[in-house]
Parts: sequence; C-alpha cells; structure tokens
Amino acid sequence: MEVRAPGKFSTNDLKNFVFDKLGLGRVDVLSKPGPGRDFNVIRMNGKDVLLVATDPLYVNPAFGIEDGAWLGFQIIITDVLASGCLPEFAVFSLSLPKDIDRFAFESIWSVIDKECRRLGIAIIAGHTGCYDGCEWPMLGAGMIMTKSREGQYITVENLKAGDDVLLVNLPGMEAIASLLKVDDVAGRTHFGARYEAIKDQAWQQLSIEKPASIAREFMIRAGLSPGESISAMHDVAERGVLGAINDLCDGMNLGCKIDFDAWEFDPAMADFIQHYFSSPIDIWAASGQGGILIACRPSISDELINELRAAGIAAGKIGKMTPSKTGRSFTLDGTERELTADFKDPFWPVFKRITENRA
Repeated sequence: MEVRAPGKFSTNDLKNFVFDKLGLGRVDVLSKPGPGRDFNVIRMNGKDVLLVATDPLYVNPAFGIEDGAWLGFQIIITDVLASGCLPEFAVFSLSLPKDIDRFAFESIWSVIDKECRRLGIAIIAGHTGCYDGCEWPMLGAGMIMTKSREGQYITVENLKAGDDVLLVNLPGMEAIASLLKVDDVAGRTHFGARYEAIKDQAWQQLSIEKPASIAREFMIRAGLSPGESISAMHDVAERGVLGAINDLCDGMNLGCKIDFDAWEFDPAMADFIQHYFSSPIDIWAASGQGGILIACRPSISDELINELRAAGIAAGKIGKMTPSKTGRSFTLDGTERELTADFKDPFWPVFKRITENRA
C-alpha cells in the first residue's frame, strides 16, 4: 500500500486524480476547481454570484488551544479574503478526537464564534462529533461563502503575462511565526528584548485580513476593476512562495521570472531563519499562511507597495509573469534556476523536531 507524504496533494496529483472527476458539469458553475483557484464561483441570478472555498480546520495544541483555533480560522477564511470580498457565510464539519475534553472544545468553538461575529459571518450549517481515527491537529473542515457580482472579485483568470508579482508579508510567514511561538530559547537568543514583541507581531501577521482590505480599498479608491489593476491575489500556504508561484503559473498556463534577491530581510530575522533552515531556498518553500502573492498591472505596483508599507506590512516586487514559452525561473544568491514542482515543504520536519524536544 502506498504511503503518501502528509499535506496537500501536488498540482500533478490533483490533475491526475481529482480535476477530471468533478461530478456533473453545470453551466452555472463559472469557475470550477483547478490550479491557483483559491475559491470557486457559482452563478446565482443574472450577474449575482456566490464564491465558495473550503479548507481543513487545523488546531495545533502546541500553540495553546485558543491561539491554535484562531490560526485554524484564519486559514479557512483566507481563500475568500483573497477574492477582495468579505466573507458572509460559514459551514463547519467537526470530526473530533475522542479524547478532546469539554474545555478544549468550548474554547475552539468560542474562538470561531467570536471571529465570525467580528467579521459579520453567519454560521449556517454544520456537523459536530467525536470519532475513532480522528486526531489532533486536523479537526474537520470549514467552508466559507460570500455573494458578489461578475467582474467585481479578484480572480486568477485575470492574470496575464507582464503582470508584476508582489510578495506581501515575509516568505515562510507561518513557519516563522510558529517557530517563534514554540521555541522561545532560539527566539530570545536571536532577538533579545525584542522577542516578545516580534513573536506577537508575527502571529498577528498570520491573518491576511489587513493586507487584503488595503488591496480592496486601493482598487475602489482608484476606480479600477480587478481586471484593470490587481489581477490575482493568491495565499501562500503549504510549500510556501515557491508553491504559490507555481499555482499562479499553472492557473493560467504562464511562465515567470522571479528574483528572490530583491527581498530584503531584517538581519536578526535572517539569522533566526538560518538557525532552522540550512539552505537559503528553504524559507521560500516553507509554509507561508499570512503571506500573499499579488499579481498586478505594472502601472500600480509601486503605489500599492507604498500603501502596504505605510500600514506596517512588509511588501515588495519579486518578479513578473511571463508567456509560458519562456519557462519558469527564479534567482537566489545571484544564481538563476529553473522553478520546478519537485520540492517539499521543509517546515514540518523542523516543527515536529522542536515540539517533540520541548515535550
């Protein structure tokens, strides 16, 4: 029996096993599952549409129950936030381990309820139960929905060759924030008196709510439609920035030319990253919840970067989308390399080692 590596299936596996078996094809499904599509779209009435996205509910007790639940919720709402729209409805199916106690469950559900109320989200359906075979940290799944109109949401389908590619928040944001959270010895060694503030700031940056809001307001204020300005927003998740760039390329059959050397790291943060990851490429392949790739028309990239930075959000141009015939490449430490899909997320083995040593 084949034993699969943990984590999301690769794009090739999804193409081979999933994307050609999606039930009945319906004309009211405007955007069906595919590479780079954080959400999918159903036509409701006229030009009214419903955006739908789903993700696992990941609650890791290593972060503390409430902080773990908060992160799990952020992961679930990220895909719809990347549309530039505000989430409105949620469905949760909770498949819980039998050893979960009442305090842990009530804490998790209270965090979800609180965040939904804060964002104006109604929980409209769900299922809750404890079952054999269920274990931490995967506790089920959530689905987020919101209404919009055709042409009024940001979608990878507007992506074109020549678009600038911006990175918002640090590469490997989830890896950095998680390691700061669970390894205070290394954190204090590298950041000293700044450790607590940097740890808390990094944890808050696991939400894309603020940068997504800035991008949305930027378009509204400029009077631009998504197709005229921001052509795609794609969250950086498993397999990091490298995986997210490949998703964009796969989504519209494009190439890319990326320059990771254009990104500037705080020296102490660079040392902290090097403490865990021996190769410079690792942080670019590490889990990156909280990070976003924004593809936009070159005429607006500098202004958008300035607005994000003015709000205290790290942002910078790291490359361009290109025609597919040019291939996919990235430059790191002055060397240009081909961007392939045959890499693994280096964060999880490191995180497992740190948490097991701490136990």
